[in-house]
Amino acid sequence: MYLCKKASKALFCIRKALASENLNVDLFLKLYEQCVKPILLYCSEVWCLEKIINQAIPLEQKYDSLTSEKVQLKFCKNLLGVHKSAVNNGVRAELGIFPLAVFCLKSSVNFWLHATQTENDKLVGKAYKDSCNIKKGFGNNFKIFLQKINFSHVWENQGTFSKTRLLHAVVIRLKDSYVSFWKSALFDDSKNPNNGNKLRTYRNFKTEYRLEKYLLSSDNPRQEITIFAKIRLSSHKLHVEEGRYRKTPLSERLCQLCKLGIEDEEHFVLNCPKLDHIRNTFFGELSTIYPMFSSMNDSEKFKFIMLSKDYDLNVRKCLLPAGWH
Repeated sequence: MYLCKKASKALFCIRKALASENLNVDLFLKLYEQCVKPILLYCSEVWCLEKIINQAIPLEQKYDSLTSEKVQLKFCKNLLGVHKSAVNNGVRAELGIFPLAVFCLKSSVNFWLHATQTENDKLVGKAYKDSCNIKKGFGNNFKIFLQKINFSHVWENQGTFSKTRLLHAVVIRLKDSYVSFWKSALFDDSKNPNNGNKLRTYRNFKTEYRLEKYLLSSDNPRQEITIFAKIRLSSHKLHVEEGRYRKTPLSERLCQLCKLGIEDEEHFVLNCPKLDHIRNTFFGELSTIYPMFSSMNDSEKFKFIMLSKDYDLNVRKCLLPAGWH
């Protein structure tokens, strides 16, 4: 908790700069990596395992329970300008950021290698040896961790692995496992059968776990980036989301302007006749630059707009009247 408070103070200084009209996402991510993340990871090689390891629960389901992860998520959501209720898995994916636990566990591997190579008559060696016989001790927890990532052979063959290669292999395994967990969560509709998966739109165009291109243009107008991020992550005031909290049946969350369909992201961007005067101008410009756009169906058009790497096309031209978000 103390470390999180210290990290939050460092984060506050960065957040003050976020109030500026322009947004350089790459710069803010570097500031976070250098000034905040090291504080959150301090001594994580010891405390992380105790908080994450549970034999009955997959590692990925415990990541968000870390207090330090809540600080990271707060930074990510402030950076994108989305609501605090925005889905954690979506926010991290938009920025290409992995849960802090991945790096905490890497530190645990590094510390374990150090402990196993320390002579038993040294304090670290003695403490590690004793922890292997305690149910929630570091040594026992680390053994469970290796089992969970299918690295039991590392425990059974201690002292035979290259430190650099082992660390690299563990990080790759953790990241791959998290990406698989993320993809599975995108298409899991079982948790909200009545409301639907909050990222049901996002999963139609987000296929790679990486920092999105529209965030990489230097000194972008913050308001424009925020609006586009809200559309992508379903963190907005369209009725498809507002109705979720009012417990309105999904089929009754009609567009507040035209009443002709469910007011979701695709309807808002492509179909609402009340916004045709703005949409026609935008689509005319798109068709001039990309002639094939006019022959696409609605789903293809929506995906094209959401995935376009041209900042002027997929963000600036896509903006609709202020106040919707």
